[in-house]
Amino acid sequence: VVDYAPLGTTITKWTATAKGLTLPSAYGTGNLEQTIPLFPGEAEVNYEVTVKTSNGLTRSPYAGKPLVNTVTVTSSTADLTTVGDNKTTQALPAEIRNDLSIAKTSDKLTPTGIDTPYDYTILVKNNGFFTSNEVVVKDILPAELAYISHVTAAGSANYSKENNTVLWSIPTLQPGAVAIIIIKVKAIKPGVISNTATILAKELDPIMDNNTATDLKEIFALDTRPNVITPNGDGKNDTWVVDGLELYPENTLAIYNRWGNEVYHSTGYKNDWSGNGLKEGTYYYLLKVKDPKGVWMVTKGYITLLRNN
Repeated sequence: VVDYAPLGTTITKWTATAKGLTLPSAYGTGNLEQTIPLFPGEAEVNYEVTVKTSNGLTRSPYAGKPLVNTVTVTSSTADLTTVGDNKTTQALPAEIRNDLSIAKTSDKLTPTGIDTPYDYTILVKNNGFFTSNEVVVKDILPAELAYISHVTAAGSANYSKENNTVLWSIPTLQPGAVAIIIIKVKAIKPGVISNTATILAKELDPIMDNNTATDLKEIFALDTRPNVITPNGDGKNDTWVVDGLELYPENTLAIYNRWGNEVYHSTGYKNDWSGNGLKEGTYYYLLKVKDPKGVWMVTKGYITLLRNN
């Protein structure tokens, strides 16, 4: 009994189950070449052969084509009938499988505020052994984001205002190849924005865990809480801090007492007012900042200064 591996493959193992006879071996690796010394009448043997495609098959003339496997059985004893003596050939349909992955990132080091443009970088890669065809990347922008532009050197991308979605199409992606798209957006609301992109292709991808990528981006806004300061040197609320003010370097701050007299003024406030020289009580602030559009915004409220905490 002879069974050689199809071209471009190797036989990793074979097993045999016999009925009515004893085999020299019931298992093996590599090509099947077994001689059975005595094969009684009515006896039978079933072989199960496992083959594996090699990594190089993607670049060979056999890539994407059916695997043809031929089994031959011969005997030194004369055969009284020719029924079933022909070589048995079975063609197995080929199913190309690939592994695509996607990664999505944004700048986490630079504080970003409302209406400030920033980029998402999406990188896709073909980790498989075959060319991926009709690759599609979909990025549905959440409601907190406004689309500005995109740029890519691979394939083409389009933005749909109707569903706030960027659809990136890549005709082919070769094994090991990567492609990048950069999407520029701006936030219209503060908070942590979750943005997810997905990738699919024509070929089957058995590893779906890396076909989705999510980026979390924090968008800052001015926050004057808490509005109580206790400048006693314990490191807690010793100065009046405005969270997010670093996003607005052009700013002015004026603080007034309850009679409307200005007791403090700063251009380019550095979160360092401690009420030095002032008595306990309630003070009122007027904070002006220039946003990325060049528009001055005004925030006002009160600050409670306590000395005995």
